[in-house]
Amino acid sequence: MKKIVTFLYYIVFSALLIISSAEILSQPQLKHYDNWIFGEKAAITFNTPDGNPEFFFIGDYRYTEGTISYSDDNGELLYYLDIMFSSRIRKLSGSNFNNELKTSSDVSNTGLFIQDISNSNLIHLFTVDVSNRFSNQDTINYGVNYLLIDKSQDMIIEDKNLFINSVEKIAAVYNKVDNIIWVVTHEMDNDVFNIFKIDENGLDENPIKQKIGLEHKSTVTAVGTGRMNFSPNGTTLAVTIPFYDPDLDGVYEPDVQIFDFDPKTGVLSNPRELNINKNTYATCFSPNGKVLYVKVDNAIYQYDLTICDWDEMIDKKYIINTKQSNNYNAIERGPNGVIYCGRDKNTYLDAILNPDIVGAGCNYKEDVVSLGWDGVFMWGLPTVLNSYFIGEYDEPCAQEEEEESDYIISYPSPVCLGDEFDIKISSDMDKEFSIEVIRTIPDNKYIGEFNSSNSDIIFKDTYDFDEGVEEERVFEIKIKENENDISTESLTFSITYEFCCENTVKNNIFKKISYDNIFGKCNTVEYKTDMNFRTSTTSNCPDEFDAFGQLASSFQADRNNSNFFKEPKVKPNMLVGDPLPNVPQRAWYQENPTRKGTRYKFTAHVCNVEKTPRYIAEPRQLNFWLGIKNRNQDLELKRLDDVKYEDDWLELSDEFIANDNTTELAIWVLGESPDSKVPSYGFAIDDISLIPLPDYELESPQDTIVCEGEIDLKLENSFTGDIAKIEWSPTTGLDDPNSLTPIANPTESTTYSLKITDKYYCEFESEIIVEVDPCLDRCTPDLSVFLTDKEIELGESFCINGVFLPECEFETYLKNIKIYFEYDSRLLRFESASTNYDIIEGNDTNILVLTFEEIDFIINEANEFSFCFTGLLGNSKVTVLEVEENDDYNLIDYTNSNISFISCDQPFRQIKLIIKTDFKVSIINEELKINLSTEESGQFEFIIIDLNGKILQTTNFTTNKDEYLKEEILIINLEDLPSGSYFIRMITPNGKFYTKQFIKV
Repeated sequence: MKKIVTFLYYIVFSALLIISSAEILSQPQLKHYDNWIFGEKAAITFNTPDGNPEFFFIGDYRYTEGTISYSDDNGELLYYLDIMFSSRIRKLSGSNFNNELKTSSDVSNTGLFIQDISNSNLIHLFTVDVSNRFSNQDTINYGVNYLLIDKSQDMIIEDKNLFINSVEKIAAVYNKVDNIIWVVTHEMDNDVFNIFKIDENGLDENPIKQKIGLEHKSTVTAVGTGRMNFSPNGTTLAVTIPFYDPDLDGVYEPDVQIFDFDPKTGVLSNPRELNINKNTYATCFSPNGKVLYVKVDNAIYQYDLTICDWDEMIDKKYIINTKQSNNYNAIERGPNGVIYCGRDKNTYLDAILNPDIVGAGCNYKEDVVSLGWDGVFMWGLPTVLNSYFIGEYDEPCAQEEEEESDYIISYPSPVCLGDEFDIKISSDMDKEFSIEVIRTIPDNKYIGEFNSSNSDIIFKDTYDFDEGVEEERVFEIKIKENENDISTESLTFSITYEFCCENTVKNNIFKKISYDNIFGKCNTVEYKTDMNFRTSTTSNCPDEFDAFGQLASSFQADRNNSNFFKEPKVKPNMLVGDPLPNVPQRAWYQENPTRKGTRYKFTAHVCNVEKTPRYIAEPRQLNFWLGIKNRNQDLELKRLDDVKYEDDWLELSDEFIANDNTTELAIWVLGESPDSKVPSYGFAIDDISLIPLPDYELESPQDTIVCEGEIDLKLENSFTGDIAKIEWSPTTGLDDPNSLTPIANPTESTTYSLKITDKYYCEFESEIIVEVDPCLDRCTPDLSVFLTDKEIELGESFCINGVFLPECEFETYLKNIKIYFEYDSRLLRFESASTNYDIIEGNDTNILVLTFEEIDFIINEANEFSFCFTGLLGNSKVTVLEVEENDDYNLIDYTNSNISFISCDQPFRQIKLIIKTDFKVSIINEELKINLSTEESGQFEFIIIDLNGKILQTTNFTTNKDEYLKEEILIINLEDLPSGSYFIRMITPNGKFYTKQFIKV
């Protein structure tokens, strides 16, 4: 019985396959490509017991892009290209070869090692040159070069150029039926393939020249970049063209072309495009040849080649979102059938572990293969021959064409996380049936069995919080017809999920378009515009405005128009534009995940940047408005008309209820002008946000105080939404940390943080402070301090004596007492105390904390204490030593109690000023003058030292004077000292060192 499923909305259909090693057509019989060398100090080998790659160390080297190597029949590394950056010439390593190779580390497909068909000692080496080597000479490069190596003698016996001016792409397939190898290359600036043949007679140097497909032609030489890749059986060729520019007007239409290839004749046919129009670099086929993977910016596109309608296949592509990577990244199929992917500057390779499976079942994983402790992926992976024609041609969709449709699956996609939705299975033959459902991703969960009613079955699914965020779910449905109870079929499809809760607008800071000097391209940004987007960096990419209707992401308003002035509202960038006259345009628009039925606030900030109006006829006007668009909804929201420069940044915002799970947000601009050939005013946009406004509220009790030992304090919280998860921090003292209203019994004052996550992953937070107090009667303390000495000499130590009287009824609850004293650390240096102490240091003021444990004092009696200082200042300066109450520190703190009353004396003492020893230097007319401040007497030594620590000159100064205050004492001649930076060190009579730095011009 033949069946096929007709899909409604966006779905992916595939059969679940179990891949055995025998089914992997790419598995070479010989292990010539078992060792991959690439990136910076990165190398992996597939020559392992289980065939899975492992890192191995090979030395210090660096490849930016494509690389090649060759191993012997046992998988042992034999040859690879050795990179030498200084000359941009690469040599063979591991032998005595001296031939210079006309290639580069900046080539997408550097070349290929291929063992000869007739003589196993001969190796054919093809190399390709970088496409923009001579960009000032009509982009001519060295092209494709050929060497023939005799590995038995480690000798190159042929070295010649096959043709000049090639692109950087090369691929090969081995026709095992007819014993032929085809090597496919392409010329630059045209649509000509050069296809070389290797047979039992060796290389035929006269290639098949075939004009077919798009021209590899552009205003930039980087059109020659990209990679070629054959399907496993060699009958389909994929070619990337990153900078296809058909009209040579600088408007690039990057794409991927697919060709049929006949391994018997070497002829290409049936060119078709994927219409990607995004940066593309590399492609790779799955082991069964039915799935194609294309690396696109920060994603990998997966195409199901079993879908015979080409447009339908493109529409139903599955997108694997990858982490951001700054440059091109290659993908390549390994000998084990796994597809390996790289990310610029990463120390691991990612992998598509089950590439034959369509959708999430392909199992893309990050960081699968380690590149060692210092190995780094750059851009490229090796070029290998892993395509073998064994007599079968690619017809991935032929077996599907004659099948008839019996069942229809319908469901919404994408679905917001947390939403419940229906999946409907219908029989278009009006027959009864039953199904068994298993959710294979993410949890391999058995959903249940269902019987049809009126030829329909509907079952529900809901995203469950505890299962973690997944990009999609995959279901396997087994259909059993009731007629004979024997016919069973499996249908697999996937549902894409979106996260619809947080601020979902990307690129709020307006990421710059960057220029890539190697490939001569402008990298795209995530948002879209109806205007001509200009890069915001100085480069060969279009930069300044040179016409109306242009937009740039920039940190300044001036884009070749001195009339424009404005700073971004949010650093670093804003969008700056010069509109078309009288034409409404979406200056910024982007599709965002939204939850159907949820209210959102859409906000942007806009302004007029034209401070000095251009001479243009009046009146003219600058207008903005917000727009949204999704299924059955196309609305104009808030509008601002006639925005002036003087208005500065204006908020443009409004609320709307999403009518679907995906909404297009847009910021429109219209410059009205009486002259249809000139615009109104320049404009800017910044600080865009989309914020959900759910009607949920979290209410929590007020902060509270409980007495020590008090129990059963109920934290009465309430939440109006559906709760998926409750998190308390800390959980100490809570009877049930998973409850919204737990009973709290903390042993000390605690701040409890509550976070609630609803079923849509929206988060709501609150804090409750529970203060624990012993609830004892307050003590009435009394404190006095006094000084016995009337005068304190310079540097003299003195002590402060004191008495405190704790008066408390509940003696047993008083565990310790702390007394706080504040003093100026510039005036006094603390020496000692009669009890335990701590010092809390400030800028100029320190806090002395005296602590008296329970055994150190007696309740209701006078308790003596003392603490000592040394006076640091004098010379008729008066300082006041104060003991006073302070907002930040209580003078007496009874632990487990709150004390607010204090009584004390406030004595003061006169202390002499001490002059700090120091010196200053100055240079006038090659003379070094020294000024001294000190109260020391005796011999001072001054030593001049260079930056290496070498002593250059020593001068002594001796004095019996009691005091110097910034007085000049020495002049040292510097005529013999060369210009430069030096140190001068002063050694005092007491042996202390002071060092200054000076510069002689």
